[in-house]
Formats: sequence, C-alpha cells, structure tokens
Amino acid sequence: MPDDAGKPSETEQLRRRVTRLEIRARESSAAESRARTAAAGSAAGAVALFLSLSLPWAREEVPYAYDISDEGVPSMYGVRASATGWDVLAASFEDERLLLAAAFTVLLVLLAVAVCAVVTWSRVLFVTVQVLAAASPLLFLFSWPRNSGDLAAGPGLAAAVFACAVLVLSARLAAHKDSRSPDR
Repeated sequence: MPDDAGKPSETEQLRRRVTRLEIRARESSAAESRARTAAAGSAAGAVALFLSLSLPWAREEVPYAYDISDEGVPSMYGVRASATGWDVLAASFEDERLLLAAAFTVLLVLLAVAVCAVVTWSRVLFVTVQVLAAASPLLFLFSWPRNSGDLAAGPGLAAAVFACAVLVLSARLAAHKDSRSPDR
C-alpha cells in the first residue's frame, strides 16, 4: 500500500526485494546446472575423442565365417586386419597424405583445446572447440581414402565423430551468455 507521498510502503519494498532475490537465485541455479552439464559433456567428449584414437579406424574387410562344431564349440574363420587411429595418423604422415594428416592435426588440436576449455572455462576456448569440432568430421569426410579396395572405416572414426558432436553441443551450452564464464 503506497504512502501519502506515492512511494510503496516498506513492506511492499521488502516484498519486491525478496521476489527479485528469489528470481536471481533461480537463474543462478539454472546457470550452475547448465555449467555442470557443459563441463561433464566437454570432459566426456574429450575422453571419448582420446579413446577413439585407440579404436580401429581402418580395417580390411575379409570374409569370415562363424561356425559351431559338433561338440558345440564356436569358432571363426578369417582374419580381419585393422589399424588404430594412431596407426592411420602415422601412415598419413609417412604416405604424405596431407589432407588426412591435417584432419588428424585438427583432431589433436581439438582434444587439447577441449581439455584447456574445461580447465580454464574460457568462452573463447569453448567457441574454438565448437569450430574445430564441426570442422574435424568434415575434414575426415573429404580426406578419407576412397579407392583403397577392401579398406573400410572402423568404429574409431564413428566414435570420433560422435565425440565431436558431444563437444559441439556441450561447448555451445558452455559458451551460452548465462554460463559461469568470467569473460562473457
């Protein structure tokens, strides 16, 4: 109820102040929740990206058969050769496949920047993670060997693309204007 001078009463002023504080507390809680989700997603994406390099990135498609003997013992025939991401990285430099080597270089830089972004929580680094994580799968799309006979992409490449998608989404969430970034 306003005073004679047209100003709200002390009770009304306190009620408005409490309402503003409650709204600010809810917004702060939501921002902290987004920050935790972004940090967890960024860390998970960086770990998945690192582990993807240890998975088979290239494999030779060799026909194999699965058989169960009369005694009930399962067996497989045929050998499947594979190369991890680290092997393909080394081969790309040895064979002077510059675009493939550049794609791997971008992937390794992305890994380093993602780890730094999680540790320092810099909005600039999170934007950089978004750009690198979006560019990396495109580079692999254009640089992957196409005329290599029985050579096929392995699960490591798919895991890296998935990790890039996780990194893009979590970095986007972290770079949001309401995140806990000190340099917003």
